[in-house]
Amino acid sequence: MNRLAVNSKELVCAALNGLATPRVPSGPLAVHYCARLAGYSLRQYTTSAKALADSIIRYHERFKPDAVWLSADTWVSAEAMGVKVGPTADNQPFGGIGEPLIQSAAAIDRIPAPEAGTQGRYPLMLEALARVVDALGGDVFIVACFDQYPFSLAAALMGMNEIMLKVHDDPPFVEALMARCAEYAFAYGSALSRAGADLLSGGDSPAGLLGPVLYQDLALPAEQRLIRRMQHATGKPVSLHICGQATRILPFMKTSGAVAPPRAGE
Repeated sequence: MNRLAVNSKELVCAALNGLATPRVPSGPLAVHYCARLAGYSLRQYTTSAKALADSIIRYHERFKPDAVWLSADTWVSAEAMGVKVGPTADNQPFGGIGEPLIQSAAAIDRIPAPEAGTQGRYPLMLEALARVVDALGGDVFIVACFDQYPFSLAAALMGMNEIMLKVHDDPPFVEALMARCAEYAFAYGSALSRAGADLLSGGDSPAGLLGPVLYQDLALPAEQRLIRRMQHATGKPVSLHICGQATRILPFMKTSGAVAPPRAGE
């Protein structure tokens, strides 16, 4: 660091760039804990921009992490594409309910073009991010989740069992669906960037179930294309997260193109 006094945003940027820092920055993925801390139900947290933002802001006031995360659940883009989503109780996260949205190639063509300003909870998430940026953005590093990478989003639209069968029986079908999913991920991530996010984060956990060969052949190229496109369009760093036992695919994940953000002041 070129000076001793740094704020949290600068500290996180430096650490992600591999630079020496006066301390290790913190930024736990608290998400639903923030709602509990602020006294909101998960239903309120995921359906109200004010409640979502207030939960994050109160969490920061209480614990002073260097980074905060904006995330409701992993069904925001699926809902925007037409999936029926909802909770099973007030303090349960949203998930897909009802029949899968995609059951044929024709159904892919019926998905409308993405419009982050109008579809599903996209406007709610963007409003919540704007509130967080207004309250914390000058000093705190803000990570916004653009939800899912193409394979994971495709799995949400089809159902896990169905897409795993299609991976083997009809790969071109899966690739066509993933291409439409990538359009939504890009539109949402770009909108989050414009709203003030410092880093765009996405998950691809179902891709971890493919195994090394199918991951490398199917999911990874889609991740790489989306990351390159999003970085080029936004100038923001993009992260890749895969839950579970990902050891066997880590050598491939590191080729995804996910990179650290620009150094503070550049």
